[in-house]
Amino acid sequence: MDMMGREVLARIFRERDWREDEEQGIIMLEDHRVTRDWTWMEARWMIIRDGQLTEHTLTHRIYAASELLQMLGQAGFSEARAFGNMAMDPYDHKAQRLVVLARK
Repeated sequence: MDMMGREVLARIFRERDWREDEEQGIIMLEDHRVTRDWTWMEARWMIIRDGQLTEHTLTHRIYAASELLQMLGQAGFSEARAFGNMAMDPYDHKAQRLVVLARK
């Protein structure tokens, strides 16, 4: 599994952000809100293209590495390890992602 772990999000969280893709002529504005004691993220994406505004809202669960590893163990996985990226570097204070490798 590859996702943004709660620990990484806590370190890099920005309530609002924007970016521009000049090649595609898109401006994307993002509004984020962490809810339910840092277990859920609500996001609103506003995309401007050719003067037209499109909005998307999404909500997703945020997992801590320890929480996800515990859940995998309870689900019968014999081994589960967390890494900080796809190169399998440690999941520590410098982690870029939460990558979990599990074996059943």
